[in-house]
Formats: sequence, structure tokens, C-alpha cells
Amino acid sequence: MQNHFGKGLKAGLTAESAWPAAQVSGYCKEYLRGFVLGFAHTRAQITGDDNNAAFEAGVLSRKYSLDKDLVAEFFSASAKHPSRAFFLVGYEGKLQDKDDNQPQNPLS
Repeated sequence: MQNHFGKGLKAGLTAESAWPAAQVSGYCKEYLRGFVLGFAHTRAQITGDDNNAAFEAGVLSRKYSLDKDLVAEFFSASAKHPSRAFFLVGYEGKLQDKDDNQPQNPLS
């Protein structure tokens, strides 16, 4: 059995830029999930901004049609963790009020 996630993680850690969605059609979801997380980790290390890296991971996850919950679990076990919230905004393009479970548009 091959470790597709690990291979994708290594590719993401060394990637200089994210891949266009059209370029990833030949890769399995585990590989792409690893790529997104590796890429986000590298961005966080370079910029020092975990929240922006989580946001980028959300955008890439949506572009690559990855399962939101499987990727989000890597940002924190807590649903209230800031990086997780930024990931969800990137993925869904919406903000959630902490006292309400209904998504809100970030521009309203």
C-alpha cells in the first residue's frame, strides 16, 4: 500500500506555488489533502501567519474538491480555534457568528 498522503505532503512542503485545479485531476484525494496541508504549513512558516495559511488551505481545498471536514481537522480539534475559522472562510466564503450556527456573508 502506498502512502499517497505522505507523498502529497512532501510535494506541498516543497511547492513554490499552488497548483491550478485543472492540473490536479490525475491525483487521488489523499495525495491532494497532503499537498494542501504541506503547502499551507510552508506558507505559515514563511509568512508567520497561520490564519492566512489556513485561509489559503480552505480555498485550495474547495478548488480541489476535497472534503472540508477531513482537511479542517488538521487545523485544530476545537471548532472555535482561529485557524480553523479562517480555513472555513476560505472554503465556504462565509463567516459564522460564534453565538449562532447560521453562516453569515463576510461582506454584510
